[in-house]
Amino acid sequence: MIIAITELKLKSPFHWFPFIAKAIPSFNQAIASEGVLHHETSSKGWRYQRTLTAWESEAHMRKFVVSGAHLNAMKSFSKLANGSRYTHWVADEVPSWEEALSKLNQA
Repeated sequence: MIIAITELKLKSPFHWFPFIAKAIPSFNQAIASEGVLHHETSSKGWRYQRTLTAWESEAHMRKFVVSGAHLNAMKSFSKLANGSRYTHWVADEVPSWEEALSKLNQA
């Protein structure tokens, strides 16, 4: 399976509500996407917003990334965030947040 972790750094607390307005439809799209095996979110205060997903294949993951609510959200995030990080890798099981963040920090 393909594991993906993302982290978005919001510009200010005022950007949190517009972020959530985009993130919820994207989250719902991920849950309903073909090939998704796991999807969860986490935050560190208002500033850092994270996702951890597992996919049957890279093709399934990429189809999600470039379509629907997720694509719409990505187009507006440059107005809301001043940084993002992302990595993905092949794994046999869904990692803990600690393991996933370690991979992200190494990327």
